[in-house]
Amino acid sequence: MKKIAVIKGSSMGDILTGIPMLRSLRKKWPDGKIYLVHNYNGSGIGLLKSSPYIDEDVIVNFSVSGLRNLAKLRSRKLDVVIDGFPNTRMSSLLSVLLGAPITASYRNPRNAASFLYNVTVETGGDAVELEARILEKLGVKDDGKMEIQIPKNCAKIRTKGMVIGINAGKDDNLCRAWNDEGWVSLIRMIKKKYPSTILLLGGKDNALKAQYIEREVGDVVNLVGKTGMDGLACAINQCDVFISINGGPMHVAAALAKPQIALNGPSLPEWNPHNSKATCMGGRQFCNTRCNDNYCHYGDMRCIKTITPERVMEKFDAIVKKI
Repeated sequence: MKKIAVIKGSSMGDILTGIPMLRSLRKKWPDGKIYLVHNYNGSGIGLLKSSPYIDEDVIVNFSVSGLRNLAKLRSRKLDVVIDGFPNTRMSSLLSVLLGAPITASYRNPRNAASFLYNVTVETGGDAVELEARILEKLGVKDDGKMEIQIPKNCAKIRTKGMVIGINAGKDDNLCRAWNDEGWVSLIRMIKKKYPSTILLLGGKDNALKAQYIEREVGDVVNLVGKTGMDGLACAINQCDVFISINGGPMHVAAALAKPQIALNGPSLPEWNPHNSKATCMGGRQFCNTRCNDNYCHYGDMRCIKTITPERVMEKFDAIVKKI
Protein backbone atom coordinates (compact mmCIF):
# COMPACT_ATOMS: atom_id res chain seq x y z
CA MET A 1 0.00 0.00 0.00
CA LYS A 2 1.42 3.38 -1.06
CA LYS A 3 1.65 6.02 1.63
CA ILE A 4 1.85 9.54 0.26
CA ALA A 5 2.08 12.89 2.01
CA VAL A 6 1.20 16.03 0.07
CA ILE A 7 2.42 19.31 1.60
CA LYS A 8 0.08 22.08 0.56
CA GLY A 9 -1.36 25.25 2.03
CA SER A 10 -4.94 25.32 3.28
CA SER A 11 -6.27 28.55 1.79
CA MET A 12 -9.10 28.44 -0.74
CA GLY A 13 -6.66 28.90 -3.62
CA ASP A 14 -4.22 26.30 -2.27
CA ILE A 15 -6.89 23.63 -2.00
CA LEU A 16 -8.67 24.36 -5.28
CA THR A 17 -5.42 24.27 -7.25
CA GLY A 18 -4.31 21.16 -5.34
CA ILE A 19 -7.45 19.06 -5.89
CA PRO A 20 -6.41 17.92 -9.40
CA MET A 21 -3.17 16.52 -7.92
CA LEU A 22 -4.96 14.80 -5.05
CA ARG A 23 -7.56 13.32 -7.40
CA SER A 24 -4.86 12.00 -9.73
CA LEU A 25 -2.98 10.37 -6.84
CA ARG A 26 -6.17 8.66 -5.69
CA LYS A 27 -6.87 7.41 -9.20
CA LYS A 28 -3.33 6.01 -9.45
CA TRP A 29 -3.40 4.41 -5.99
CA PRO A 30 -7.06 3.83 -5.04
CA ASP A 31 -6.07 1.76 -2.01
CA GLY A 32 -3.20 4.01 -0.93
CA LYS A 33 -3.05 6.30 2.06
CA ILE A 34 -2.95 9.98 1.14
CA TYR A 35 -2.19 12.57 3.81
CA LEU A 36 -2.64 16.29 3.23
CA VAL A 37 -0.09 18.16 5.34
CA HIS A 38 -0.48 21.85 6.17
CA ASN A 39 0.35 24.18 9.06
CA TYR A 40 -3.11 25.53 9.95
CA ASN A 41 -6.77 25.07 9.09
CA GLY A 42 -7.40 27.67 6.43
CA SER A 43 -10.53 28.69 4.54
CA GLY A 44 -10.08 25.97 1.91
CA ILE A 45 -10.17 22.90 4.14
CA GLY A 46 -13.97 22.80 4.02
CA LEU A 47 -13.70 22.06 0.29
CA LEU A 48 -12.31 18.64 1.20
CA LYS A 49 -15.07 17.62 3.61
CA SER A 50 -15.97 14.01 2.88
CA SER A 51 -13.46 14.06 0.00
CA PRO A 52 -12.47 10.65 -1.37
CA TYR A 53 -9.10 12.06 -2.42
CA ILE A 54 -7.46 12.17 1.02
CA ASP A 55 -7.51 9.89 4.03
CA GLU A 56 -6.46 12.48 6.57
CA ASP A 57 -5.45 16.11 6.79
CA VAL A 58 -2.59 16.65 9.22
CA ILE A 59 -1.51 19.93 10.81
CA VAL A 60 2.25 20.16 11.33
CA ASN A 61 3.73 23.27 12.94
CA PHE A 62 5.86 24.27 15.92
CA SER A 63 3.11 23.69 18.49
CA VAL A 64 3.28 20.64 20.74
CA SER A 65 0.43 18.96 18.87
CA GLY A 66 1.97 19.92 15.51
CA LEU A 67 5.32 18.35 16.37
CA ARG A 68 3.52 15.29 17.72
CA ASN A 69 1.69 14.98 14.38
CA LEU A 70 5.03 15.18 12.56
CA ALA A 71 6.47 12.32 14.62
CA LYS A 72 3.32 10.25 14.12
CA LEU A 73 3.30 10.78 10.36
CA ARG A 74 7.00 9.95 10.10
CA SER A 75 6.41 6.69 11.99
CA ARG A 76 4.00 5.56 9.26
CA LYS A 77 6.95 4.98 6.89
CA LEU A 78 5.83 7.15 4.00
CA ASP A 79 6.79 6.17 0.45
CA VAL A 80 6.53 9.59 -1.19
CA VAL A 81 6.36 13.22 -0.07
CA ILE A 82 5.17 15.77 -2.62
CA ASP A 83 5.71 19.42 -1.79
CA GLY A 84 3.21 21.30 -3.94
CA PHE A 85 3.15 24.95 -4.89
CA PRO A 86 4.36 27.11 -3.25
CA ASN A 87 7.33 25.34 -1.73
CA THR A 88 9.23 27.27 0.96
CA ARG A 89 12.33 26.66 3.03
CA MET A 90 10.13 25.33 5.84
CA SER A 91 8.18 22.97 3.57
CA SER A 92 11.43 21.76 1.99
CA LEU A 93 12.80 20.93 5.45
CA LEU A 94 9.53 19.26 6.39
CA SER A 95 9.66 17.08 3.28
CA VAL A 96 13.00 15.71 4.50
CA LEU A 97 11.89 15.35 8.13
CA LEU A 98 8.95 13.19 7.07
CA GLY A 99 11.48 10.53 6.13
CA ALA A 100 10.17 9.25 2.79
CA PRO A 101 12.70 7.84 0.28
CA ILE A 102 11.17 10.01 -2.48
CA THR A 103 10.69 13.75 -2.06
CA ALA A 104 9.28 15.56 -5.08
CA SER A 105 8.71 19.22 -5.89
CA TYR A 106 9.95 21.94 -8.26
CA ARG A 107 13.08 24.08 -8.40
CA ASN A 108 11.97 27.29 -6.78
CA PRO A 109 14.41 30.16 -7.48
CA ARG A 110 13.08 31.93 -4.38
CA ASN A 111 13.75 28.94 -2.11
CA ALA A 112 17.39 28.18 -1.36
CA ALA A 113 16.38 24.80 0.12
CA SER A 114 14.94 23.46 -3.17
CA PHE A 115 18.03 21.28 -3.54
CA LEU A 116 16.72 19.01 -0.76
CA TYR A 117 14.25 17.22 -3.07
CA ASN A 118 15.45 14.19 -5.00
CA VAL A 119 12.78 14.47 -7.74
CA THR A 120 12.31 17.92 -9.25
CA VAL A 121 10.89 19.75 -12.26
CA GLU A 122 11.51 23.26 -13.50
CA THR A 123 9.13 26.03 -12.52
CA GLY A 124 6.66 27.44 -15.05
CA GLY A 125 2.94 27.64 -15.73
CA ASP A 126 0.22 28.02 -13.13
CA ALA A 127 0.06 25.94 -9.95
CA VAL A 128 -2.12 23.20 -11.48
CA GLU A 129 0.19 22.84 -14.48
CA LEU A 130 3.28 22.86 -12.28
CA GLU A 131 1.96 20.14 -9.98
CA ALA A 132 0.89 18.08 -13.00
CA ARG A 133 4.51 18.05 -14.16
CA ILE A 134 5.66 16.91 -10.72
CA LEU A 135 3.20 14.01 -10.89
CA GLU A 136 4.32 13.16 -14.42
CA LYS A 137 7.89 12.81 -13.11
CA LEU A 138 6.48 10.27 -10.62
CA GLY A 139 4.65 8.33 -13.32
CA VAL A 140 1.22 9.73 -12.43
CA LYS A 141 -1.08 11.13 -15.12
CA ASP A 142 -2.92 14.32 -14.19
CA ASP A 143 -5.76 15.70 -16.33
CA GLY A 144 -5.34 19.14 -14.74
CA LYS A 145 -9.07 19.66 -14.33
CA MET A 146 -10.20 21.79 -11.40
CA GLU A 147 -13.42 20.98 -9.61
CA ILE A 148 -15.78 22.37 -7.00
CA GLN A 149 -19.09 20.98 -5.80
CA ILE A 150 -22.15 23.21 -6.22
CA PRO A 151 -24.77 22.58 -3.51
CA LYS A 152 -28.11 21.32 -4.78
CA ASN A 153 -30.05 23.82 -2.68
CA CYS A 154 -28.51 27.00 -4.10
CA ALA A 155 -30.69 30.06 -3.63
CA LYS A 156 -31.51 31.84 -6.88
CA ILE A 157 -30.36 35.46 -6.73
CA ARG A 158 -32.83 37.94 -8.20
CA THR A 159 -31.07 39.52 -11.13
CA LYS A 160 -31.70 41.42 -14.34
CA GLY A 161 -29.56 41.38 -17.43
CA MET A 162 -26.02 40.10 -17.38
CA VAL A 163 -24.70 39.00 -13.95
CA ILE A 164 -21.25 40.33 -13.08
CA GLY A 165 -19.44 39.06 -9.98
CA ILE A 166 -16.93 41.38 -8.31
CA ASN A 167 -14.38 40.46 -5.63
CA ALA A 168 -12.54 43.66 -4.71
CA GLY A 169 -10.24 41.92 -2.19
CA LYS A 170 -9.34 42.30 1.46
CA ASP A 171 -9.56 45.66 3.17
CA ASP A 172 -6.04 45.44 4.61
CA ASN A 173 -4.09 43.97 1.69
CA LEU A 174 -2.70 47.08 0.00
CA CYS A 175 -0.45 45.25 -2.45
CA ARG A 176 -3.02 42.90 -3.94
CA ALA A 177 -6.02 45.26 -3.88
CA TRP A 178 -7.02 47.54 -6.73
CA ASN A 179 -8.05 51.07 -5.71
CA ASP A 180 -11.68 51.55 -4.63
CA GLU A 181 -12.21 54.40 -7.11
CA GLY A 182 -11.15 52.06 -9.91
CA TRP A 183 -13.87 49.57 -8.97
CA VAL A 184 -16.48 52.33 -8.78
CA SER A 185 -15.52 53.71 -12.20
CA LEU A 186 -15.48 50.26 -13.80
CA ILE A 187 -18.89 49.28 -12.41
CA ARG A 188 -20.40 52.56 -13.58
CA MET A 189 -19.02 51.98 -17.08
CA ILE A 190 -20.42 48.43 -17.16
CA LYS A 191 -23.86 49.48 -15.93
CA LYS A 192 -24.00 52.39 -18.40
CA LYS A 193 -23.25 50.14 -21.36
CA TYR A 194 -24.93 46.85 -20.41
CA PRO A 195 -28.16 45.91 -18.60
CA SER A 196 -26.59 44.09 -15.68
CA THR A 197 -26.66 43.03 -12.05
CA ILE A 198 -23.48 43.53 -10.01
CA LEU A 199 -22.80 41.00 -7.25
CA LEU A 200 -20.20 42.02 -4.66
CA LEU A 201 -18.67 38.85 -3.24
CA GLY A 202 -16.05 37.95 -0.65
CA GLY A 203 -15.45 37.34 3.03
CA LYS A 204 -15.97 39.58 6.05
CA ASP A 205 -12.47 41.00 5.57
CA ASN A 206 -13.71 42.54 2.29
CA ALA A 207 -16.54 44.46 3.96
CA LEU A 208 -15.16 48.02 3.97
CA LYS A 209 -14.35 47.96 0.26
CA ALA A 210 -17.76 46.53 -0.56
CA GLN A 211 -19.52 49.14 1.57
CA TYR A 212 -17.66 51.95 -0.19
CA ILE A 213 -18.55 50.56 -3.62
CA GLU A 214 -22.20 50.09 -2.64
CA ARG A 215 -22.38 53.62 -1.25
CA GLU A 216 -20.87 55.18 -4.38
CA VAL A 217 -22.59 53.06 -7.04
CA GLY A 218 -25.88 52.34 -5.30
CA ASP A 219 -27.53 49.64 -7.39
CA VAL A 220 -25.50 46.54 -6.48
CA VAL A 221 -26.19 43.30 -4.62
CA ASN A 222 -23.75 43.25 -1.70
CA LEU A 223 -23.23 39.67 -0.49
CA VAL A 224 -19.80 40.29 1.05
CA GLY A 225 -19.49 38.50 4.39
CA LYS A 226 -22.97 37.03 4.00
CA THR A 227 -22.13 33.70 2.35
CA GLY A 228 -20.09 30.74 3.45
CA MET A 229 -18.07 28.64 1.05
CA ASP A 230 -21.19 26.99 -0.36
CA GLY A 231 -22.97 30.31 -0.82
CA LEU A 232 -19.94 31.81 -2.56
CA ALA A 233 -19.82 28.90 -5.01
CA CYS A 234 -23.57 29.22 -5.62
CA ALA A 235 -23.28 32.95 -6.33
CA ILE A 236 -20.27 32.69 -8.65
CA ASN A 237 -21.99 29.86 -10.51
CA GLN A 238 -24.77 32.33 -11.40
CA CYS A 239 -22.34 34.90 -12.81
CA ASP A 240 -21.81 35.47 -16.52
CA VAL A 241 -18.46 37.19 -15.92
CA PHE A 242 -16.28 37.40 -12.80
CA ILE A 243 -13.81 40.24 -12.13
CA SER A 244 -11.50 40.10 -9.14
CA ILE A 245 -8.13 40.58 -7.59
CA ASN A 246 -5.94 37.48 -7.30
CA GLY A 247 -7.45 35.51 -4.42
CA GLY A 248 -9.62 32.58 -3.38
CA PRO A 249 -12.87 33.61 -5.16
CA MET A 250 -10.86 33.98 -8.38
CA HIS A 251 -9.95 30.29 -8.15
CA VAL A 252 -13.61 29.38 -7.52
CA ALA A 253 -14.51 31.14 -10.78
CA ALA A 254 -11.67 29.29 -12.51
CA ALA A 255 -12.91 25.94 -11.18
CA LEU A 256 -16.34 26.79 -12.61
CA ALA A 257 -14.75 27.79 -15.95
CA LYS A 258 -16.32 31.25 -15.83
CA PRO A 259 -15.16 34.01 -18.17
CA GLN A 260 -13.05 36.10 -15.83
CA ILE A 261 -10.64 39.00 -15.46
CA ALA A 262 -7.94 38.77 -12.79
CA LEU A 263 -6.28 41.99 -11.61
CA ASN A 264 -2.89 40.85 -10.41
CA GLY A 265 -0.70 42.55 -7.88
CA PRO A 266 2.67 41.00 -7.00
CA SER A 267 1.23 37.48 -6.84
CA LEU A 268 3.48 34.96 -8.54
CA PRO A 269 2.37 33.83 -12.03
CA GLU A 270 1.84 30.35 -10.61
CA TRP A 271 -1.18 31.85 -8.83
CA ASN A 272 -2.83 32.84 -12.12
CA PRO A 273 -6.26 31.25 -12.63
CA HIS A 274 -6.17 27.83 -14.28
CA ASN A 275 -8.83 28.72 -16.78
CA SER A 276 -8.70 29.11 -20.56
CA LYS A 277 -11.41 31.77 -20.23
CA ALA A 278 -9.32 33.96 -17.92
CA THR A 279 -7.75 37.29 -18.81
CA CYS A 280 -4.91 38.35 -16.49
CA MET A 281 -3.86 41.97 -16.07
CA GLY A 282 -1.06 43.60 -14.11
CA GLY A 283 1.33 41.25 -12.38
CA ARG A 284 5.00 41.03 -11.58
CA GLN A 285 6.49 42.57 -14.72
CA PHE A 286 6.99 45.75 -12.67
CA CYS A 287 8.05 43.98 -9.47
CA ASN A 288 11.34 43.57 -7.68
CA THR A 289 12.24 40.04 -6.58
CA ARG A 290 11.82 41.19 -2.97
CA CYS A 291 8.15 42.05 -3.54
CA ASN A 292 5.54 39.62 -2.27
CA ASP A 293 1.79 39.49 -1.69
CA ASN A 294 2.00 41.87 1.27
CA TYR A 295 5.08 43.97 0.51
CA CYS A 296 5.96 46.32 -2.35
CA HIS A 297 9.67 47.10 -2.68
CA TYR A 298 8.85 50.34 -4.48
CA GLY A 299 6.12 51.41 -2.07
CA ASP A 300 3.58 52.39 -4.73
CA MET A 301 1.98 49.02 -5.64
CA ARG A 302 2.65 49.84 -9.29
CA CYS A 303 1.89 46.31 -10.56
CA ILE A 304 -1.83 46.67 -9.81
CA LYS A 305 -2.29 50.43 -9.41
CA THR A 306 -1.24 51.09 -13.03
CA ILE A 307 -4.28 49.13 -14.27
CA THR A 308 -6.93 51.63 -15.37
CA PRO A 309 -10.72 51.11 -15.43
CA GLU A 310 -10.65 51.88 -19.16
CA ARG A 311 -8.23 49.01 -19.83
CA VAL A 312 -10.32 46.60 -17.77
CA MET A 313 -13.42 47.73 -19.65
CA GLU A 314 -11.72 46.92 -22.95
CA LYS A 315 -11.06 43.39 -21.73
CA PHE A 316 -14.63 43.15 -20.45
CA ASP A 317 -16.07 44.23 -23.82
CA ALA A 318 -13.98 41.56 -25.55
CA ILE A 319 -15.34 38.89 -23.21
CA VAL A 320 -18.96 40.01 -23.69
CA LYS A 321 -18.61 39.61 -27.46
CA LYS A 322 -17.85 35.90 -26.89
CA ILE A 323 -20.74 35.07 -24.55
